[in-house]
Amino acid sequence: MKGSGSPRKERKKKIIHRSKYEDTVIQNLTDRGIEFEYEPRTFVYQRPVRRAQCSSCGNDTGIVVLRRYTPDIRLKVNGVFIELKGKFTGENRSQMEDFLRGSPGIDLRFLFMRDNWLTGKHKSRYSDWCRKLKVKYAIGTEIPDDWLK
Repeated sequence: MKGSGSPRKERKKKIIHRSKYEDTVIQNLTDRGIEFEYEPRTFVYQRPVRRAQCSSCGNDTGIVVLRRYTPDIRLKVNGVFIELKGKFTGENRSQMEDFLRGSPGIDLRFLFMRDNWLTGKHKSRYSDWCRKLKVKYAIGTEIPDDWLK
């Protein structure tokens, strides 16, 4: 019989941020009493356009498009920006490289859910990408204590 019986009592945890991973990390920061801002600032950076040509002069080098990037967290104690990443795709990495190249004075660090492989060939991991670019990173759901100094 349709409509009979007791209603299901399933309660899902409301996701306040963009992902459950962000919720977990932010809850951890809150529980530890660490002051932070969530998505406090948006940066504008230049991203090169491949295989493009200027319609005015015909030049095919140095053509860029302006993009925006908003880091997930800014620690109030020291102004460090932290990007929280579950999946770190090739497109994400390319965008981050362009942002980091064009924003040398910004201290951006990565907190990865796991140290996954970058590609199916299993030659390098997220941590290898960070070391190559000399970017600080950590794995897990907790901001390292040394990032809070």
